[in-house]
Amino acid sequence: MPAGKRLSPKTKSPKRMDHIGSKIAEARRQQGYSQEALANQAGINLRTLQRIESGDNEPRGATLRLLCEALDIRMEDLVEYNRKEDPSFLRWFYLSTLLGCVIPLGNLLIPLILWLTNRDRVLGLQEHGRTLINFQIVWCLVIYGVPMINAFLLIFHVSPVPLASLALMVGVVLLGFAINFIMVFMAVYRINSDVSKTVFPSIISFIRA
Repeated sequence: MPAGKRLSPKTKSPKRMDHIGSKIAEARRQQGYSQEALANQAGINLRTLQRIESGDNEPRGATLRLLCEALDIRMEDLVEYNRKEDPSFLRWFYLSTLLGCVIPLGNLLIPLILWLTNRDRVLGLQEHGRTLINFQIVWCLVIYGVPMINAFLLIFHVSPVPLASLALMVGVVLLGFAINFIMVFMAVYRINSDVSKTVFPSIISFIRA
């Protein structure tokens, strides 16, 4: 979708502007649409629009896209509006990765659960979670994959130098843990100054949403 128009600063009280429907109503009034005209322009039911603007329904998927296209605004402006800054949560989100030291796959599963259950609430978590989880998937494939490959080579006597193969495996695992530790604490430190920047690189984008 094109960049679209940015919404102007809020003109209503914070209590009134606490849901996406209020933002849609504000944009509609700014552009001179009646509810009926906007519903016709977006191709949705008038009653649906009324319920969205009153906060009874929250638009998702196709309905949200149609409204954004009709108003020529960016979908992310509406979605992000409903989220609140919570640097403390983001710090704990990154630190939860360290549970992988005591819980197998904990570095992936715990952040994944936190991401799925809070990404619509915490500003910036969508992108932070996406990059962190993608990195942890790659990390798990390497850290758990290398020992499995090494074990296969030893069992079937493919490795000509078992001790060298074992040393390489241990080295890769230790290096992997060290990199993960460093990246986590770098991310936590950066959250203190800028919650919008992520640290973990997207090596392979398993999760794109």
